[in-house]
Amino acid sequence: MLKTRPINDSVDGISYEATVATMTSIESSRHGKATGTEVSQAASSLSDTRIDRELQQSQELQQLQRLQELQRLQKLQQSQELQQSQELQELQRLQKLQQSQQLQMLQELQRLQESPVSQQSLRWRQWQLSPGWLQSQHVSYVQLRSQVSQQLLESRQSQQSPESLQSQDSQEQHWC
Repeated sequence: MLKTRPINDSVDGISYEATVATMTSIESSRHGKATGTEVSQAASSLSDTRIDRELQQSQELQQLQRLQELQRLQKLQQSQELQQSQELQELQRLQKLQQSQQLQMLQELQRLQESPVSQQSLRWRQWQLSPGWLQSQHVSYVQLRSQVSQQLLESRQSQQSPESLQSQDSQEQHWC
């Protein structure tokens, strides 16, 4: 009869249950001695136990590596999502800034249209000093200048007499 007991593997120092044949527990026709088949079965069982143990350790290592890779991918995904969120916030901020600047420009143009001629001339002179601001807003500086000059001329024609218009034209040519 076969019994199991813990033995120590001398190769890797791992203690585990192995099947061994003991002389005192075997009942055989050879007066208490183990047969070659029984000893071979015990050795085969010991070898199978060692193989099973190594296979289990290999599987555990693979599972640990998969878990570490999954955690790495999750961190990478979180990092990419954070970056996308930051890029979206920056894009929204730039869009709001552009809308605000466009609104300011439109309001200034509206004030120019509604203001008296002298104020229009003064503000136009101020704008002439910084054409880059208008160009940054994708507005043609030359086209806007032409439009405002036309508005100034029409405004003068509607508000002033022909005699004073001639004197104003000569002054306008002087500082434009």
